[in-house]
Amino acid sequence: TQQWLMDIILLVKSSRKSIALVSSLEDWQSSLFHLVSHTVEELSAQQTNPANDAEQSESDPETEASAGKRLDLCLELYSTLLGHLLRESGEQALDAVEHAASLQRVCVNGQVVLLLILSVLCADLFDHGTLLEVGSLTAEDWKDIDLEQDSLLLKQSAKLVTDAILSNGTEGLDMNDAIRSWRSLRHLAEVVVALVSKSGLGVVDLFAYNKHRASAIDSITGGLHGIRLAETRLHGVSSEQYMEMIDRAGVS
Repeated sequence: TQQWLMDIILLVKSSRKSIALVSSLEDWQSSLFHLVSHTVEELSAQQTNPANDAEQSESDPETEASAGKRLDLCLELYSTLLGHLLRESGEQALDAVEHAASLQRVCVNGQVVLLLILSVLCADLFDHGTLLEVGSLTAEDWKDIDLEQDSLLLKQSAKLVTDAILSNGTEGLDMNDAIRSWRSLRHLAEVVVALVSKSGLGVVDLFAYNKHRASAIDSITGGLHGIRLAETRLHGVSSEQYMEMIDRAGVS
């Protein structure tokens, strides 16, 4: 299982044509979501029943380490494909996010699986931005961006989208591309906030104006410019971190 996951990851990262082809397959999300769900359940069982796992390990070559590696590979593949669809923007991006959210209903641990997927998806967007055609932008588009100090592609993408919308399409991106990108990201933010809130966690910290990462307030309108992004790289939840959370929680 691990080998073919690694082969598919190498394939989708080899070219734009390859990732477009794989992400266009109708059932890739359903298949991969169920594989993540099965692996998460396996890891949970190993953490909560160590005695039974020790007895089975002699006859079963799949150890906790290999199951953890499989989970990391699954999440990497999922975030790569879903991130590509989000960068394409439009209805396809919205449908992809909605499909991922709907799949949590078909698995007992679906909410946990979706949280893991969203965490690595956000990390992918931090690393690769939200714009598919970044390479086609001109030097003029990038003139105000310090690539040495502000290297996160998500911030660079956000600046181009914001400039295009505020300038009514005279700066940065084409207006239609900027709006499609903004809508898909807004929809993703709604799904993330809804799931975080449903999990019993809060997002109020993001809007606490006395904190450096809180939303900036427009002094004229009193509205929010948006949540400030951290300067450091965002990491998704790994299998090791997930197992640590299980240990602390004491539940599967």
